[in-house]
Amino acid sequence: MKRWLLVLLIALSFVTQFQLQVAVSVGESQYFTSYHQAVNHDIAFGALLPLHSRDKRGICGSPKRQEGFLWLHALQYAVEDVNRKWDARRFNASLTLTVCDTCNDEQIALEQALDLAYTYKKKLDGGDDLKPVLGVISSSKNKDASTLLGLFKVPQIIFGKDNNTPDSPGDILQSVSIGYYKARALADLVKYFTWSAVSVVYSTEHQDDFEIFLRISNIEKLCVAVKVLLSGEGTHSVSYEQTIVKLLSEPASTIVILFTDDRETKKILQTVKIVKPTSQFTWIVTNQRDVHCFEGNSEDDNFVIVPHFPFMEGFKDYFENKGDTIEFNSIIQMPVDQSSCSNIGTADSPSKRRKEEIQASMNSIYLLAHAYEKASHAIIGRTTMQLDRVVFSRSLGHVLDVFYSQNWKRFSGQQHMKENIFSLISVKSNGSVKNHVTVGTWDSSWYINGFRIKWRNQTVPKSSCGNQCPPGHIRVLKNDNECCWSCATCHYNQIVKDDYTCVDCLRGYWPNEDFKKCEFQWQRTLFFCTLAVSFVALVFLFMVL
Repeated sequence: MKRWLLVLLIALSFVTQFQLQVAVSVGESQYFTSYHQAVNHDIAFGALLPLHSRDKRGICGSPKRQEGFLWLHALQYAVEDVNRKWDARRFNASLTLTVCDTCNDEQIALEQALDLAYTYKKKLDGGDDLKPVLGVISSSKNKDASTLLGLFKVPQIIFGKDNNTPDSPGDILQSVSIGYYKARALADLVKYFTWSAVSVVYSTEHQDDFEIFLRISNIEKLCVAVKVLLSGEGTHSVSYEQTIVKLLSEPASTIVILFTDDRETKKILQTVKIVKPTSQFTWIVTNQRDVHCFEGNSEDDNFVIVPHFPFMEGFKDYFENKGDTIEFNSIIQMPVDQSSCSNIGTADSPSKRRKEEIQASMNSIYLLAHAYEKASHAIIGRTTMQLDRVVFSRSLGHVLDVFYSQNWKRFSGQQHMKENIFSLISVKSNGSVKNHVTVGTWDSSWYINGFRIKWRNQTVPKSSCGNQCPPGHIRVLKNDNECCWSCATCHYNQIVKDDYTCVDCLRGYWPNEDFKKCEFQWQRTLFFCTLAVSFVALVFLFMVL
């Protein structure tokens, strides 16, 4: 059996090598286009984009794919920005972009991925026109192509959301976009109001946002007391009524962050009105398409986080100056039939999705460029100045790790990443009357006007999970959640070693008043000794009688 497996592996290796040789002989395929942004073609990054579609005859060329050309211009915009910054710093490199048209077809995408895999394996000082690529940028829809590139260990950054995408291997990294900055803004908001714990409700559609927030919370040491997955495909999902019940399992955690769409948010708040819980919640809504359509809950405090894309104006001017036949507003703006409140929650917002894809594609270029800078510095002083691809791949992973550290603000600002600005809007609802007031703005940190916030109880609500245990008590964790606990009493002759452990005292020693150490108490020892002697004397007395 092992011999047959060995033969099969050898055969697969020969087939792979043959495919690469075919790619060499063919050269650039009919769908292969190079977009050069500078005279000195020092380095190149590949991009898999659907620029056209196949017609009825199977020929790729028309019509144009609007999203593909939108992503292409976004990448070109970032490439030109990087080259300007490198020229100003006299950094001896120039970035180019090698774009492969997938024609919105999986088979063609695989062919283009194979071409890029070959160029990745080439020497960096190759003399022909097909420039070697150091990494590949791809949409999350190109799952099979990304898997193929991963087999060749080609560093990749993907952008866009696809809920059916499996867990990515180490060579496939996710770009930075609104989900990351939203998580940062929420974490800063929790710290600003000194909330000890929060609860989170999320749906499968917004699970990526939830997981990023959970990762940021762990870094910032924030407590997520309750995590609820709404009814959907997940095995641990629950209904709306069960969601409220789970939130009430930690009644002291009154701040609830909702990673849900408009319809799900509305249903949750309607269920709260039906259940009428004893706890009063503060709802923070993160994915409301139109804040003016959000009614909130009249019995609770309601806030909406609204994202802004400040870099879009500059990109719009760049896009329109390209003279493309595709109109910018036709891609970005929300269709009229989806803009009314009656249609909220029935479909994903194309406006927000397109802006997020533009942001993620631009940031892919900035991440790859910075990884190249780090890898270039790493080879300074060597006998050979040949760039090590392993060093580049490691640098790319390190760059993304920096975002999940305390140094993210300085790094994001230095690399001119495309960041979001968020508004915090307080929503008060009283029947048919709705009042929306902007009370704060996040631009790497929160600027909040506390006088504009009208809290339901005239003060900032408290939110916690596990109170301070009194002396002589230890913490008992709830469901392995390190930030939520109940208190248990130690035995009468035990002291508290730490927050989770009781320790016995030696004979003759007893806990002191705060149960921190054992002390010899002669009065108590003398009392028990006297009691023991008296008992023995009484026994002898009965024996004599």
